[in-house]
Amino acid sequence: MGGGAGGRGWVFISYATQDGSAHAARLDRELRGQDVVTWLESRDMDESLDFTAQLELAIEDATVVVACITQDVRRRDSYVRREIAYAQACGKRIAVAVTELPFVKPQYKRDQRPRENSTSC
Repeated sequence: MGGGAGGRGWVFISYATQDGSAHAARLDRELRGQDVVTWLESRDMDESLDFTAQLELAIEDATVVVACITQDVRRRDSYVRREIAYAQACGKRIAVAVTELPFVKPQYKRDQRPRENSTSC
């Protein structure tokens, strides 16, 4: 399965093609530069075979799944969310690569700032 993987025990890189391709490609290059074997959909997917089945097999054979988290992951039909759930069901280690964080400035009303020693979430 897949030309880049060449065998079992790779790092499966999960990403949204809509907004995570560049992040995943950069992570792939950095890992491969350190002789880490990776599985990346854009490179290792065989278009003549079933898409979902290939993803599942690649996750099953992975040592670890790295999930690149972008805004697109919020979609209900996100494949990244499905891949994370499948990896969890397979008992795989999952690492999270947060590629972007939207900055939201907290809005406080007068005298409602959190206390320094507060234990609430």
